Amino acid sequence: MTQLGRTGYNDGVRPTPDEARRWVEGFEAAERADIAARRREGPRPARSIALSLSLLRATRIAAGGRLPMDPRRSEQEETVRSVWNRLRSRVRS
Repeated sequence: MTQLGRTGYNDGVRPTPDEARRWVEGFEAAERADIAARRREGPRPARSIALSLSLLRATRIAAGGRLPMDPRRSEQEETVRSVWNRLRSRVRS
C-alpha cells in the first residue's frame, strides 16, 4: 500500500489499482448512504428554499454587490414566495 506524504496528498505516488478501486467504492458507499438518509428524511421544501435564497445572497456578496437585480427574476421570486406561503398556510390549517 502506498504511504501518504506529509501534505496528506499522494506526493506523486500512484495508488495501486486495488487502492483506487477501494477509494472509489468508499465514495460510492457514502453516496448511497446519503441518498438513503435523504429518503428517510423526506422532502424539506422550506430548507431547500432557504438554502437557494442564501446561495443567491452569497453570490451577490461575493461579487461585491455588482450583480444587477433582474426585475423579472424578482417578480418570479415573489410569485414563488406567495405560492409557498399559500401552500404552507393550507398545511398548517
